[in-house]
Amino acid sequence: MLNRFNIFKKLDENKEIQKDLRTSYSIKFIITILTVVICSMFYILRIHNDFTNISSDIPTKGFIWTGEDIIADYSFPIKRSAEEYGEDLRNISKNSYMIFEKKINVESSEKKKLDNILIKYRNDNPNLNVSKTSIVNQSVRGFLENIYRNVFINIELDDLSNLAVYSNYENKRSLVPYEYIYDLDRVKQKYKLLNLNQIDEKLSNVIYNELISTLKANHFINKNLTDIELDILKSSVPKTNGFVSEGEILIKKGDKISDDHILKLQSYRSSLFEIETQDNKFLVYIGSIGHFLLVFSFLLIYIFKLKQDEFYDNVKYSLLCSFLIIIAALSYISISINYNYPMEYFITIPAFSMLAVMIFDFRTSFYMTVTMSLMAAGIRGNDYAIGISMMFAGILSIYSIRNIKERSQLYKSILFIFLGYFLSLVFLGLERSISAEELIQSTAFAAINSALSPIISFGLLFVIERTFSFTSVLSIDEFNDLNNDILNNLNEIANGTYSHSINVGALAEKCANQIHADSEFCKVAAYYHDLGKISRPEYFAENIDPKVKNKHDSISPYASAKIIIEHVTNGVELAHKYKLPEKIINIIREHHGTTILNHFYQKAVTQDGYENVDKSKFIYPGPIPQSKESAIIMICDQVEAISRLPADKRGETDRMIDEVIENMLNQNQFDDSKITIKDLKIIKQTLIKQLSGMTHNRVEYQKEFNKR
Repeated sequence: MLNRFNIFKKLDENKEIQKDLRTSYSIKFIITILTVVICSMFYILRIHNDFTNISSDIPTKGFIWTGEDIIADYSFPIKRSAEEYGEDLRNISKNSYMIFEKKINVESSEKKKLDNILIKYRNDNPNLNVSKTSIVNQSVRGFLENIYRNVFINIELDDLSNLAVYSNYENKRSLVPYEYIYDLDRVKQKYKLLNLNQIDEKLSNVIYNELISTLKANHFINKNLTDIELDILKSSVPKTNGFVSEGEILIKKGDKISDDHILKLQSYRSSLFEIETQDNKFLVYIGSIGHFLLVFSFLLIYIFKLKQDEFYDNVKYSLLCSFLIIIAALSYISISINYNYPMEYFITIPAFSMLAVMIFDFRTSFYMTVTMSLMAAGIRGNDYAIGISMMFAGILSIYSIRNIKERSQLYKSILFIFLGYFLSLVFLGLERSISAEELIQSTAFAAINSALSPIISFGLLFVIERTFSFTSVLSIDEFNDLNNDILNNLNEIANGTYSHSINVGALAEKCANQIHADSEFCKVAAYYHDLGKISRPEYFAENIDPKVKNKHDSISPYASAKIIIEHVTNGVELAHKYKLPEKIINIIREHHGTTILNHFYQKAVTQDGYENVDKSKFIYPGPIPQSKESAIIMICDQVEAISRLPADKRGETDRMIDEVIENMLNQNQFDDSKITIKDLKIIKQTLIKQLSGMTHNRVEYQKEFNKR
């Protein structure tokens, strides 16, 4: 019977998509173009980085060269390694001199201040010892002369990058050793060494508090001149280290790859690139864009063909693309920072792999991990080793949380991520014969990456959930507790509704499993779908005691319909109050779609006549189900309710289910849910099996009138 009905009305999808920003093809096109442009930019920037012009045929250190001898076709300079060059730049910054401008008249100004302090002190102390005061005065003046004869700077000595400074005065510079440089703290310490307290403690303290503590420097740093000097010194650091003549052998077959081999080959390829791209840069850029597009296509093909929810939803699609952009940026930063450390572990691919699992699903996360790893390897100059390490660690991270139930499980993934990195390091390291020191250093950085990844995932998940109203598996599972306050309250106030909801959850979970929908979500959402019945439980059939008069018998069908329909809006309000995930709130809105309350509508027609009844007052506000999960709960809700009727009144189970689904199809309730006829047939068979023995009493409603 079911196969006689079409699942969808043929709608003009293009017009609908244009109206909806969330599914707009124009926005999707813009997102795609921005992703391609931004990520390709990092490929192009990598090419222009002097230290990352590594071609795919550059071997890895430690491997044995199995190719033919490589001979230089032209002469070229050997570029120094990024680590060596960076170390020289850091040494320049550390040991470069700072330039200070000397200010005149500071000493005379401070001496006048001393004179004023002494005059005031004499006036306030007429019986003072003149001899002692004179000794203190002479000592302080000599102290000031000594300080200003040297270099008293306006910054702390700890801020000096070296042990000497230049004093710039009247266009002449003089180098000042560290022992002749003072800052305010050193001035204070030197003053205390005068031991003036033994002569006149009171006067000494006054001078210290009013003069020495605020003594003005006579040398002020000239940051502009200092920076210019530093830039000049840095520009003098050589970028090359030797020269290769035309015809020289760069590497022989059977050689074990060393740092010297790699530097020569990198320099050779870099020089070749510069020669060949002088008139060909446009083609190189096209190649870089194509390189990214090849990698991006792995993810695009998957979500377009197998995961269309992510493709057609612009919010989900933009999130996936933003992950790629972030990883692309981190990959480029890892090769741009010139430190002698394994900066590749600055790329936190496992963090985004776990985030994709929690927001999307296992398969999407797998494809994301592969795409991100290949892209990172490409931006780093076809770095195969880091590509395989990131991919392995990322896949283990998504495996570790595939059945995540609580947020604390995120931290258990640290071990899996570290295991992925460590195994990659050990096996690739053994193949390359890396040193123990290099292995230990890389392992330490891998451990930091492993520890930070779950923290990053947790933090970003919180932001994404709040910003985009996403509902992760963690958010859903927080409400998968039958003993929580919300469900306990429902059980106490509306026990029949509670039992109905639990049964619907069990049926929905089984059906979702069979058609590969989100079974866990279906179960949990079903628990709360009738939450709004808490407001007036006595008006709903499952809560009505057969021995008590039905309250609907004493009110109009319009009032009855209003009360029944309001359980949807009341449920949404309560869900917001209890801070249920938006995804569950949508189920509450959609579980009756825009169906009609047939029983009370027919009662009104019988009472007032068909022409005098406003049918809209008996229709739920909707919207209709927007997902397979929502459609499943709608079906299970109706089937479970009817299954409570006595067997002689509900009919055969298969016919009863057919009638429920047929009624929903006739009212176009599944048009937006993407559920198929095949899915509905599977759901029907699943429900037949599950409903065996479920025969609860329920109030019998009238059949729907054929007249419309």
